[in-house]
Amino acid sequence: NILAVLEQAGYAQFLANRQIPLTIFAPMDEAVIRSAPGLYECALSSLNALSALILNHIVVGDYTAQELIDAGQLPSMSGANHSFRATEGGFLIDNTQLVPSRLSYPTTNGHVYLIDNLLLPPNFEDRFCTQG
Repeated sequence: NILAVLEQAGYAQFLANRQIPLTIFAPMDEAVIRSAPGLYECALSSLNALSALILNHIVVGDYTAQELIDAGQLPSMSGANHSFRATEGGFLIDNTQLVPSRLSYPTTNGHVYLIDNLLLPPNFEDRFCTQG
């Protein structure tokens, strides 16, 4: 599950730090199950790959859904930009990932949004998953 992955990558304490405001897009377990064959194993195969994947799901700052929509675009900690726009009952990330309003949870240092797909950094599979 996501907590075990965060522990493995060494991010659990960082994410729990109340002094650092964060917005986290947390993939549900089903997102990993539905990911492309071998992708999860690839991400776990190196700390660099795992870090890139995790950091692509985190935006520095405490953002409500409306603030994400108003911003329109924000960089993730991986450096990749994510776009946000309103849709019926929630918002879209990168025009594909629907985030229903009911899956938003405020935390002591930000917000967590449960999502049902992985947000892959640009060229993730080429950078980390190809052999050769």
